[in-house]
Amino acid sequence: MVTFYFATNRDPDDPANPKTFGGKFNRSGLSELRFGRADVTGSKLDKFTIEVFPENLAGDKPRLGSAAVFQALKASMQGNDRDTIFSIHGFNYSFRDAIFRTAELQQWLGPVQRNWMLFTWPSDGSMEPIKAYMSDRLDAAASGPAMARGILKAAEFIHSLPRDERCQRRIHLIAHSMGNYVLRHAVQEMRRFVGSALPRLFDQIILFAPDEDNDALELDHKLAPLERLGRRVTLYYNMQDVALWISDITKTNPNRLGDTGPRNPSVLPGNFTLVNASAAAAMDAGQDSTRHQYYRINPAVRDDILAVLDGKDDLSIADSLKKRTWRPEGRYWRLEGAKPQRTHGPKARQRGRSR
Repeated sequence: MVTFYFATNRDPDDPANPKTFGGKFNRSGLSELRFGRADVTGSKLDKFTIEVFPENLAGDKPRLGSAAVFQALKASMQGNDRDTIFSIHGFNYSFRDAIFRTAELQQWLGPVQRNWMLFTWPSDGSMEPIKAYMSDRLDAAASGPAMARGILKAAEFIHSLPRDERCQRRIHLIAHSMGNYVLRHAVQEMRRFVGSALPRLFDQIILFAPDEDNDALELDHKLAPLERLGRRVTLYYNMQDVALWISDITKTNPNRLGDTGPRNPSVLPGNFTLVNASAAAAMDAGQDSTRHQYYRINPAVRDDILAVLDGKDDLSIADSLKKRTWRPEGRYWRLEGAKPQRTHGPKARQRGRSR
């Protein structure tokens, strides 16, 4: 069984006792969040149950679902000596898909045990590509405030802890594809409340194949403030990413950050690390025709991600990342390839089309 926690601004099937969530926003508002735990079982990780923690703001002792999740994560981080990963999925994920993919990621990014906290937003999941993409892009932008609310709640929870109850474990954030667009709008929503004083909540922030503008890391009204939100920001991009080519060519988007890399790497802060994964992703063509899922499919990329999560990405100890080659002319690392491994059966392959 794989267990993790989640927050969502999707609509529950039953507000009083949810068993699943749909593809639209919570009827109480775009930024309304429900928190819970997911247990995923089955030999192919194809069955799940959820427990949604109750919310009750009335009376002298309100019950907050967020507090229940944060307390559970705190206990695991202290008692089991585990880091926590906060993840955001991309385009074309139903709630069910997001649950299964998170369970798979939790297994694939082993062997070190970590807690996982998923933010799942109402991605359309439709098979009408252009219509679904445009709908999801609007939903991604509208989900930013909900995610911002969750991050600020977590920061407030940590800051309220007595010093002797704080542990030395770390919290990381990972975002894939259009999830980076959600992240942009979350960052901008937080800036509305706290200005430039963003909470340094995360140790590592890892951006996989971002469906974002290639100037996003340079501009304060996009993703440049990530410099203050995390200790280090690592971008993985692939110049053969077919999914992002399509986003660029057919959907009138500018050059994509996850395809070309940053427009002007020389202006980025020193705690931004760029990893060109094109060579590694080229090994995945037989399993992933879009070359958009290399972050989970390719062993070389997964090993590199694990090294980053373990804090082995600083330039002073970069020789621990044996498949990286430094390219000073572009201020990026080139990641060499490795043959991909097969994933978990037909459901995992179907979800491989998601972005």
